[in-house]
Amino acid sequence: MSTVNFERRSAPIQRLLWWLALLLLCARLGFVLTHQPLAGFANQFDMLRNTGCLGLQPLVDAAPGAAT
Repeated sequence: MSTVNFERRSAPIQRLLWWLALLLLCARLGFVLTHQPLAGFANQFDMLRNTGCLGLQPLVDAAPGAAT
């Protein structure tokens, strides 16, 4: 008998927690879908050093050391 009473009392709380979780999920999904992307990209001087160390060179016609 006590188990039935506990289940009856916990059902509204569980329902409320499910609705709260659903609300938080929808809010998070809204933030992900409507975010503003970056306006630009940072310079890539650190990547130029990495590619030079590894012997990798991009296939571009720009002069070495020119901004990418």
